[in-house]
Formats: sequence, C-alpha cells, structure tokens
Amino acid sequence: MLLAAAIWLLTPTPADAFSPRVQRILPGGIQRGAIGEMIFEGERLHDAEEVLFFDEGFEVLKIEPIEGYEVPPDESLEGDQKKKREEREYQAVRATIRVADDCRLGEHVAHLRTRGGVSEFRTFFVEPLPGIYEHEPNDELEAAQQIERNVVVAGVVKKGDEDFFAVEMQQGERLSVEIVAMRLGTHTFDSHIAVLGPDGEELASAKGSAFGVQDGILSLMAPSTGRYVIRVREDTGGGTSVSTYRLHVGTFPRPTAIYPAGGQRDTTINARCIGDIGGEFNQTFALPAEYDPEFAVSPSDSGGTVPTPIPFRLFDHGNALEAEPNDELAAATRVELPLAFNGIIERPGDVDHFRFTAQKGAVYEVECYARRVRSELDSVMELYNAEGKRIQRNDDGGKVTDNLDAETRGSDSYFRFEVPEDGEYVLRIRDLMDRGGPGFVYRVEFSPVQPWLLIRLPRAEDPNDLYGQYRQQIFVARGNYFGCIVDARRKNHRGPVILEAPNLPEGVTMRAITIPAAGGRVAAVFHAAEDAPLGGELVRFHGRDPNPDLDLRGAFRNQAELLRSRPGLAILKTKAVDRLAVVVTEEVPFRLEVEQPELTLLQGGRLDLKVKVIRAEGFDEEVVLTMPYLPRNVGTLANVKVAGDQTEAIFPLSARENTAPLPWDIFVLGSAGKQDLKWASTRPLPLQIARRFVTATLPEVTLRQGESNTLVANLTQVTPFAGQATAVLDGLPAGVTVEPVTFDADASTITFPLRAESTAPPGRHAGLRCDVTVEQEGQPLTALAGKGVLKLEAATTDALASAEPPPSNSQEGDANASGAPDGAHVADKPASRLERLRRAAQERTARRRATSGQLDMP
Repeated sequence: MLLAAAIWLLTPTPADAFSPRVQRILPGGIQRGAIGEMIFEGERLHDAEEVLFFDEGFEVLKIEPIEGYEVPPDESLEGDQKKKREEREYQAVRATIRVADDCRLGEHVAHLRTRGGVSEFRTFFVEPLPGIYEHEPNDELEAAQQIERNVVVAGVVKKGDEDFFAVEMQQGERLSVEIVAMRLGTHTFDSHIAVLGPDGEELASAKGSAFGVQDGILSLMAPSTGRYVIRVREDTGGGTSVSTYRLHVGTFPRPTAIYPAGGQRDTTINARCIGDIGGEFNQTFALPAEYDPEFAVSPSDSGGTVPTPIPFRLFDHGNALEAEPNDELAAATRVELPLAFNGIIERPGDVDHFRFTAQKGAVYEVECYARRVRSELDSVMELYNAEGKRIQRNDDGGKVTDNLDAETRGSDSYFRFEVPEDGEYVLRIRDLMDRGGPGFVYRVEFSPVQPWLLIRLPRAEDPNDLYGQYRQQIFVARGNYFGCIVDARRKNHRGPVILEAPNLPEGVTMRAITIPAAGGRVAAVFHAAEDAPLGGELVRFHGRDPNPDLDLRGAFRNQAELLRSRPGLAILKTKAVDRLAVVVTEEVPFRLEVEQPELTLLQGGRLDLKVKVIRAEGFDEEVVLTMPYLPRNVGTLANVKVAGDQTEAIFPLSARENTAPLPWDIFVLGSAGKQDLKWASTRPLPLQIARRFVTATLPEVTLRQGESNTLVANLTQVTPFAGQATAVLDGLPAGVTVEPVTFDADASTITFPLRAESTAPPGRHAGLRCDVTVEQEGQPLTALAGKGVLKLEAATTDALASAEPPPSNSQEGDANASGAPDGAHVADKPASRLERLRRAAQERTARRRATSGQLDMP
C-alpha cells in the first residue's frame, strides 16, 4: 500500500484534468437513417473522446476538435453576464454520427465525455427529413432562399431580421410548416412563422400552439400552383446571433392530437390522428412492453412523417372511451375500473361524465393527462357520489411531490380518492374556460396507491452558471474518490431504502449506506481503481426496500432547467433524464485522506476531523474543502481553504442534543482551480452518532468578585462507561477560574470550585456549559452534559479593602518562582491528564470564538 502511494506521487499527472461544459449542440437536429455531423460548443472540450447517448441508434464515427472556433456574440446579454461570456474560452468539437433507420424520432439527450470529465446533458432532435442551412441574404421577399420540399432548414434570426424561404407547390397539395426554436432549449426565441401565397398575400401564420408550446405549427392546402414563401422572424422584432431554429417544410401530415391518448403496454392500438389539414386519419401503433414516460408516436401518410412526435401514455390496463351524449350526470358513460377513461371536449361548453363502481376502502391516485400529452384542454375534474353530491374537485394538480424542484403537473388535474363506501360514482370532466374542439383530448387514469420512490442528486449552486447542471454527474479520477449526496423522496413508503447502481463503469465501485426509514438523504462515495479505463456509463440508479416482497416503484430522475426567460426568470424549457452519468477521468494531482478509521460523535458533542491533502509533486494550487453532506442537526464550517503550501485542515463537527443516534457515512470533498475545477473526495467516513454518557443539571450559582464558591451539578447516567470521565466547565466570564473535575460511572454529583478575581465583570452570565469527556479506544469523546447560569456580584467595599494583592511574577530572594535557585534550569514538567484536558477546553473555546457565526448546521 505504501509503495502504491509513493508511485502515485511520483507519476506525472495532467494538470488540466477537469470537466467540460457544453452550451449547446448545433445545428440542433440530425436525420434518421443517415450520416450527419453535430457540433458541441462549450468550454474545455479539446480532449473529447465519447458521446453518451440516452437512446440506442447512434454510432459515433469520429470526434475531432474545430480549430479556431469562434462563438457568435449574444447581443441580449448585458453587464456581468456579457462580461462572463466574453471572458470564457470557448471551444468546439465536431462529431460524425451514423443514425440508425429505426432510431426513435423526436428529442434526444446526450453528454459529451472528455478525458477530464463529462458535460451537462444537452438536447437535440432526430428528424425524418434531410437538413440544409439558411443562406443570407434572404431577409426580403424578393431574396427568398429557394428550397426543396421536405427539408429542415437550420437558421438564425438576428435583431430585426426576417428570413424568407420559397418552395414550389401544386394546387391541392398540403404544405406543412413547423418550427423548433424554443424547444431547442438553448436561447429565448419567441418565433413567428407565416406562409405567403404566389400573390404575396399572407395565407396563414402561427406563433405558438398547445402542441408546440412557444413554437408555431401551421398547415394549408395550396389554393393554386405556384411559389409559396415561408417567413420566419422573432415575434417582437428581437433576435440575436445565437437565436437558432429548425424549420420543417414539406408535405408531411401534422396532426396535433392522438385519440385515445394512451394505451396498454405490450399491445397494438388503432388510434385517431386529429388536427391535420388533410383530415383525420387512423393509424396503428405498437406499444412497448416496458414503461417509458417519454414514449411518443409519429403518425405518417403518403406525404411523409410528422417531424416531431406526439406524447402517448403507457398504462398497465386498457381503455374505456366516452360515448356521447354524456353531458349530463344521468347520461354518464358507464365504464369499469381499472380501465383508463378517454374522451374529447369536442365543442365549447361540452362536459363529459363517466359512471363507475368502486369498493369501500380502495384508494386511488386519479390523474388527468391533457396538457402533458399536448392537448389544448385545461382540465377540471369533479367527483360525485350516486346521489349527485360532489365529493371532490380539482383544477390544477400541482407538483408530483411537495419538493420545490419536483415535477409539476401544470394545469392537469389530480386528486387522491379514498372510496368511502361501496357503490357508484361519477367523474365529470370539462375545460376551465368552457372551451372545446377536436384537439381537446384527455385521459384519466385510476392507479392504486403504491410505494413510490424518486432518487435525485440535490442541486448545488453553480459558481459559473446560475441554472447549470452543476455537480449533477459523477466524475471520479483514477485511483481516487468522488462523493455526492443522494436524495430519496418517497410517497406511501416509510421503510428503509437500499441504493443500487448495477452498471457502473469498469473499475468503479460505490458505497452508500441504507437510507433509514426516517431519513431522506445519504452520502454516496464512488471509487475508481488506479487501472480503471477511461470511460463512462449512464447508470440506472435505483432503490429498493429490504423486503423483497414489497414493490417499491421509481428510480433516478434528474430534471434540468435548460432555458429561462429574461426578465422574470420564468422556466421555458425543462428536460428530465432517468440515468446518471458516471465517468472515470484522468488522475487529478491531489488526494484527500483522513487518519481515523471510524468516527464517533456524541449527541451534543464535538469532534475535530483532520483532513490531509496529499499533493502530487509540483502541485501547489489552493484546495477548497467542503463537507456537502452531514446528518441532520450536525454542523461544521462552510468550507476550509488549504493554501498551496499547506497540507492539512480541521473541520470542527458539532451535534445538537436531539441528533438521531444512527450510523452514517460522511465525506470531505475537495476542488482545485476556478472554472477548470478538479475534484476528489475522501473515502466514505463511517460516523456513528451516539448517546451521551451523562447529563448534568447545573443550578444557578452566585459568586462575588474576589471570592470563591462551589457549583454542585447533579449527574444522570445515559450510557454506561468504564474508567474515569472528566468534566470541564466552559463559558465562564473573564476573571473566573475553575479546574476540571474527574469522576467515575458511580458518581451522582460533581463539584466545581469557582474563584472570581476582583476584576471579573459582574452580571448574569447565561453561557455556562458543562462538557464531559470519556476516552474510549484511544479516542476522547466529548459532549455537552448541561448548561447553567452564573450570577456574578460586585464586591463590597470592605471586601475590596481586605483582598490580598495577587502574587508578583517576580519573587525576591535566592529562589525563583519554581523554588529552584537563581540561574538553575527548570525542566519542563509533563502535563497531567487534567492539565491536558483543561488546555484542550481552552483551545476549543478560543476556536469557537474565532469561528463564531461560521458553523453550517443543517
């Protein structure tokens, strides 16, 4: 082991091993069944090696840096944001990719892995049509860029700019136009599209839809043969050099709704495709056996395939369809659970009712899916009993959990239904504003209440980007450790949770304790062997109950905010992924070590944790240490900075008296560098929170200046101990002295002799604390036993006059203060155990005063 450590220190290590950042993927889309290029634009990308895709169907043929790459300016930035962008050293790499013929259409997600780390994830689209680029000048109708039908144009709209594209159409042909701009998730671009006929008159326009959200969609049947022009602009005349878009132009169908909007897993379903200008049509879709929250369908006909798919729910059971007329309670469509209820609010003022039977005691999660399947419906759900009395109602379902960053239902309705008695019930569905139309599709799913789990890495503040995915990936250097916090949020489950990561990269292991029934967060520490190959995996992080018979549903989910507006900071684009990127990086030039094999911290106690920074030769950068995870009610310093010429740091840990007495793992995380951060952590450090040995009741004691008194504390044993314990009275005002007191487990009281100097400040001093230390297996364990009050009174005039002056430090005669003759050498006397404890108490008090206000207590 020592030899291995020595070899690590002597082996040259790259000073520039750090994680990359990807700002965007250009041009934002790639054709299915073809070979194309994607440009990853960002920082620290020069050593890119791999693209980690979340779906199958991609083969990376080549990755190469783009020399002399220049990032276009973002004219919308001002002040500090503009300055930061100008100061960053942007790079780009080009990836040549073969996309399979059966690759899923629609939005995809990817990380870029370098030798030094892994980027945040970014999105792009797989499309059925070939791509071309916009060519300027095309900002006037007469200068419109001529394009073929059924292509995707990659363009940019600058401030005040308009882009024009011309396409030839035959009379009666379908012309469909769909823009993907805000959905790219890279820049705020509120697009406006329009189609002009051969005579230059505007035939149709769009600037957003329920399906495309902020992106416009339109279709028309060409009224005559001739040249049609598509105009693209920013809705308010804005735009920047980074306002990119993907413009789909062709004869493809563009339905905006599917009915029913979901189906049973591992079956086929014949569904209505609604909203296309050419008329409604039916299509059969094969549904996968495994549940996929991102599943969507792509209708097609002789004119082509939709450019972006339509979300489609996968369910454990089949469908029940509404039967009109069902506008009245008495005419409700009769259905059976557990089928999903499906319907369309087909016209303004339309209301749908469903009648079903339920058994007393059953509990259901009742979810309406409308906006989440891109419907126009803003649903309101109401539940009635057999007598027509309303028993529940909901408009907006809110968040899936109570956490601030939880997935939101938006305007989709939800409630939990606990069946009060056997019988019939009626569910009523309508639009909040009584609107309606063919695209107002919905489905309602009744699911029995089940244990449910969501695993996340809590968000950390990003020093470089307020809304980045900072520390949402795992990058562990060869021969080193990397720690993170894992947050397990649950519903309908109060038992322990075992965390598992089954497909880690080769040479990587993970340790995470079982999450206790009362806990929600634990530390997870990853380790990479010294010979672990550089590489990465997207890990299906999940949790399970120790009881194999209990089906605990749910797994890892990370939802990132990709785009926010200015001003107001409204969230415009989010994306969630179900796997965690874990990569092995090149060695970093430091390690962190802690000597203690195991740590014990008493309730109400304190513990000094010493951390050593093992530096590679020549590495003299500052290392910033933090303790991201501590059990609830345990606190320490926010961070400790270890200068380039230093190798040690101390974290003073403290626990409140009500800290849960449980075993935990903690770790210290270190980073070096500024934007090019290098990371390493300690190994997992087992920490046992233990009960105190004794508690002490301290009565209020009165002491007068220049006099002595005693404080007698009553002891109560909490935990048995062997040998001697030492009690120290701390928090005394200046000029009041007391010595430590030793006692054994049989003691019921302890007595502190107090002495006040004549200069001690009078008053009521409420800061007394009695700390008790017991040494176990060579480790001193200290905890607060009790608190008290000292009342210090001023001395009387007679007492001051009779008080003897303190002895002088300079003694007359032939002996010095030690009793030795003048000039004789006085050997240092070894400090007694009491003296060492007294000095330690003084040092703790001084350190606590020096760091007052800096403790971080969860």
